Amino acid sequence: MQKTLNAMVEADALVFGCPRYFLIPSKMVAFMERLACLSFFTEMNHPEARHPLEDKPCGLRPIENAKILGKKLVEAVKAKSTLY
Repeated sequence: MQKTLNAMVEADALVFGCPRYFLIPSKMVAFMERLACLSFFTEMNHPEARHPLEDKPCGLRPIENAKILGKKLVEAVKAKSTLY
């Protein structure tokens, strides 16, 4: 988790995706729950500290065509805009 968290902190934005025709995979739900716990315990143990992902642009996107979506996501991050 630490390696993944370090990569997330260094990233310009976070985009999580899963196929549109499935429910959110259980591993992704578990990952999101760990991020929520990280936030909670950071605030509880170090109220003066900022959460490492605070103010990080983030989105959850259902994926239909990964190749087309991937190009759109890269363009949106480079332009610092919102992708709907």
